[in-house]
Amino acid sequence: MRILPAAILTAAACALAACGAGPTGGPAPGLQPSTVGDGQCPATSPGGGSTVAEFALAGGATCRTAEVVAKQAAVAQGNPYVADGFSCSATAEGPVSRWSLAWGGTYYAYSCADGSLEVAFAWGTDYTYSG
Repeated sequence: MRILPAAILTAAACALAACGAGPTGGPAPGLQPSTVGDGQCPATSPGGGSTVAEFALAGGATCRTAEVVAKQAAVAQGNPYVADGFSCSATAEGPVSRWSLAWGGTYYAYSCADGSLEVAFAWGTDYTYSG
């Protein structure tokens, strides 16, 4: 029996599951934003002409919590940040990702966690979805 390193197994599993890899080489760790049009919370505008959409929640996180956490994405603009106890990381996405039907240009898939509570969303300034 041959044992493969975890990184190879993870990459293979991601390829089989059609993970949405961005231009930076792979998806952000943790929960990923929902499929376009299937967000668990409505899209919001946190400021600066930006939009947060495709919310995904896990571990008992609520839409109110997600909105508070996601609002800081407008300040972070694709950089990692901490808000309301949640640590958030982002992956730059573009025209070949699974969210590209809703976005133009570069946008970011954020994954945020505070213990077992998780929030994920897409953030950017060129939201084109009208569904």
